[in-house]
Amino acid sequence: MAVLRCFGFKLKRKQTRVTTNSLSSLEGISHEPLDQKDMAGESGNFSVRKLSWDEIERSTNNFCKVIGSGGYSNVYLARNPSGFWAIKINNGSERLNQVFKQELDILLHLQHPHIVKLLGYCDKQEEGALVFEYVANGNLQDKLHDGESSPVLPWRNRMAITFQIAQALEYLHEKCPLQIVHMDIKASNILLDQDLNCKLCDFGSAKMGFSSTVRPPSSSMKSHVLTMMGSPGYTDPH
Repeated sequence: MAVLRCFGFKLKRKQTRVTTNSLSSLEGISHEPLDQKDMAGESGNFSVRKLSWDEIERSTNNFCKVIGSGGYSNVYLARNPSGFWAIKINNGSERLNQVFKQELDILLHLQHPHIVKLLGYCDKQEEGALVFEYVANGNLQDKLHDGESSPVLPWRNRMAITFQIAQALEYLHEKCPLQIVHMDIKASNILLDQDLNCKLCDFGSAKMGFSSTVRPPSSSMKSHVLTMMGSPGYTDPH
């Protein structure tokens, strides 16, 4: 149901994006890359590496290019020797640091072709950064609702994206080391590559284990107002 809603509900908040056509004209991004040592394992596949805050600042040229934003974080474009990365920075409160650590813990357990790949992180005490592969073709929200600025997404591609997201959810729920509930499946959290293959992103609201999403409030919490996580129109009403 959450996957199908991604094709039928328009959100007001939009995400800033940089398209591949504009990459060649980007100015101000440092060409000095992040240190590549220890990024590749023996098999040649990338492994997640802990980065220093100086490396984060240098690769983004002191955070000069915002390519996405939300209520709790900003995403910046970063340059590396083979192209670009996307670096998500949390906005730095004690509560958001807890959210950041939980998101990092979840992402470290995930490896699936239709889930955005985590390449590195920085867990500085005041701020945190997550380094992701850069998916250059925007998100599904923009493809569906940008009107004349974006061509109509063919039905065949819509069905393929729906199937790919279902595969990602099956992996999260049944096939990864932990049972993960994403909690915020929506069109703007589905990134698209050049072939319109999708990458599910933004695990800031995710929970580990199905019981964590349905557990009734304890007696100590009953007197407090519970905060709903997720996005209106997409969140499970239960």
